[in-house]
Amino acid sequence: MERKCVFFLFILSLFSSIMLKADTFKAIAAGYSHTVALKEDGTVVCWGSNEYGQCDVPDGLTDVVAIAAGYYHTVALKEDGTVVCWGSNEHGQCSVPDGLTDVISIAAGGHHTIALKKDGTVVCWGWNRDGQCNVPIDLTNVIAIAGGGFHTVALKEDGTVVCWGNNEYGQCDVPNDLTNVVAISAGWYHTVALKEDGTVVCWGSNEYGQCDVPDGLTDVVAISAGQRNTYVCLKNNTIAYWGIGGDYIPTITVIKGDLNGDQQIDISDVILCLRMAIGIDNPEPSIGDMNNDGSVDISDVILILRKAIGLD
Repeated sequence: MERKCVFFLFILSLFSSIMLKADTFKAIAAGYSHTVALKEDGTVVCWGSNEYGQCDVPDGLTDVVAIAAGYYHTVALKEDGTVVCWGSNEHGQCSVPDGLTDVISIAAGGHHTIALKKDGTVVCWGWNRDGQCNVPIDLTNVIAIAGGGFHTVALKEDGTVVCWGNNEYGQCDVPNDLTNVVAISAGWYHTVALKEDGTVVCWGSNEYGQCDVPDGLTDVVAISAGQRNTYVCLKNNTIAYWGIGGDYIPTITVIKGDLNGDQQIDISDVILCLRMAIGIDNPEPSIGDMNNDGSVDISDVILILRKAIGLD
């Protein structure tokens, strides 16, 4: 009985610390020399170079649900579907069109900004030297957007991709047979697509090998195009990249119960599992389901706790 009481008090104290936990983040974005983070409470934090005011978050900015970062500017999407921009406006990249509402997604190119509206249409503003803001007239049913250095990419509901803007290196030459795409990303002069089967397709500049997808690469779940390289996350939590700096695919062992991925099970994993069990965070059954019953609940919290304190 005494052990049960002690355990209950321990869990209660963990729950209290979780509910009071501050400075938790749910999204990040990186510009050329600055970093942006979106906090759980809907506020934004920026750090790094502030030469153009790209880190001067507007006073009173709240209810933010998404962020993006261009070369020298920062973009935020608010819960009410409006957009806020700050930083360099040399090319009008921070001049949000009057009356723009119903935005559900944002992206930032080098010096231009892109917004996806609820009706599946796209709006662009900023530098248009290469036509990167010339949205195709008949473009509809868009579900995702991305901004490259001087080009823009859109993913349509049918899994096809549309590109416009600078095509000096073929970054807008979408492969003819490309279908079943579920995610897109854009680098400075190259474009990346993730297919439904977990494979990756790249096109555009390959000066640094940023379009040389490693042979046999599968099980990709997320993609990100850097300025001159490409990054992917695999289903087994492996991170791979190729392009400038060479290719790298590290071997990471997934440990059951290691929810924070630090290759050990400790009290922080107990806290994360408890957050999942009580519905604060989305569950990760593949790692947090210790008893293999298909869900993450209090029994899994107990099992991870036993491992953390050395009982198992």
